[in-house]
Amino acid sequence: MGEITLESVFEAYYDCRRHKRRTANQAVFELDYEDNLVELWRDINERRYEIGKSICFAVTRPKLREVFAADFRDRVVHHIVMQRLEPLMEEVFIEDNYNCRVGKGVLYGVNRLHERIRSVSENYTKDCWIGKFDMKGFFMSIDKDILWEKLKVFIEERYNADDKDIVLYLTEKIVFNEPQNNCIVKGDKELLSQLPANKSLFTCGKNKGLPIGNLTSQIFANFYLHEFDVAMQERYTDYGRYVDDFWVLSICKENILEARQFAERYLKESLCVELNRNKVYVQPYWHGVKFIGTMLKLDRKYISNRTIDSIFEKAKHLSDLYNAMCVVNSYFGFMRHCNSYGIRRRLAKALPQWIWKSVYIQGRFLYVKQIKRKVICTSKTTNTTQTQVSTSRVV
Repeated sequence: MGEITLESVFEAYYDCRRHKRRTANQAVFELDYEDNLVELWRDINERRYEIGKSICFAVTRPKLREVFAADFRDRVVHHIVMQRLEPLMEEVFIEDNYNCRVGKGVLYGVNRLHERIRSVSENYTKDCWIGKFDMKGFFMSIDKDILWEKLKVFIEERYNADDKDIVLYLTEKIVFNEPQNNCIVKGDKELLSQLPANKSLFTCGKNKGLPIGNLTSQIFANFYLHEFDVAMQERYTDYGRYVDDFWVLSICKENILEARQFAERYLKESLCVELNRNKVYVQPYWHGVKFIGTMLKLDRKYISNRTIDSIFEKAKHLSDLYNAMCVVNSYFGFMRHCNSYGIRRRLAKALPQWIWKSVYIQGRFLYVKQIKRKVICTSKTTNTTQTQVSTSRVV
C-alpha cells in the first residue's frame, strides 16, 4: 500500500501558502511549519487525520452568501488531493466549462459566448436565440452521496498511483465533512440568519451541500456537473457553463425551450438540482445577454450595472496602497477587455486622493503603477538628499 510522500506534503504547503501569506491562520502555522507538516504527513498515512474547525461568516458582494474558511492545515490537504485529481478532471471536462480552471476564467467565458453568438448568427446577419439559465441554490443542493459515488468511480478508474487508497480516504473525508457542526461564527450573525434555508449549510439538510470557500468545493462542484455538461453539449452543440449559470444558443427558439426542459429534467432526476424559474432568459441575440458580470450586445461588450456598482463600492473602502493597487489593477485588467473607457476614467476619479501621492495612470486608464523616486543629488553642506519623482501622470 502506497503512502503520500513527505515531499508532496511540503509541495502542497508551498502551493497553498502563495495566496494566504497575509492571513493570521497561515502565519500561526508557519511559526513551526516543518514540524506541523511532518505531523500532518504522519496523520494522513496512519489514517488519523481529522478535519479542524472552520470559520463561518457572511459576505454581501456580489450578493449575500455564507462562506466557510477552512483551517490552514486542512487547506494543505485540499491541495494534496487536488494536485492529484485536478489534472485528471481537466482531461475530461468540456471546453466550455469556465469555472475555476487555469486559462478558462471569467474573460475566457465571456469571449467564448461572444464568439459563439457571432458564429451562430453568421456575423449578426441571421436570427439567433439565446437561452440563459440558473440553478437554484446549487452548492447547497449538491448531494454528497451522489458526489462521492461519482468521485470514487472516477478515482478508481483513472488514478493509478501507489497512493490511490490514501487519496480515496482523504477525498471521502472532505466530501462528507460537515463544517457547520465544527465552526466558529464570526462577523455579523444577523446576516447569516437572513439567508434562505436553501442557501445555508445549517439548514439545507443532512448530506447536502458543499461549503463555499474551499478549493475542493469549486472543483468538486465542477465535477458534479460534468456528465450534465457532456449531455447538454452532445444534444445542443452551442452550450457553456460558469458555476451554476449556463447558456444555450440556437437559430430556433423551440430548440432553446426544449433545452430548458431537458436540463430541468436531467438536473432534478440525476443530480437533485433544480432550475431557478425566476432566472430564465430566452431572447433574440440583438436584445443582448448578461453573463459573468458583462452585458453582451451585438459586437460590443459592456460591464453590467451590478458589477459597476460593486467596483465603485469597493473603491470607497480602500485602506492601504498595496491592496489599492491590486484591486484597481484587477478591475482595470478585466474592464479594458470591454467597452469601458468612460467607466475606467470615472473609477480613477472616484479613488481616494491619498492614492495619487504614490501611483499614476499608465496609458488610457489601463492600469496604475507606483511612482518611483530617484536620488538626483546629495548636498555636502547640508547633508540633505533631494529627490525627483519619475515620469507620472495624475488624474
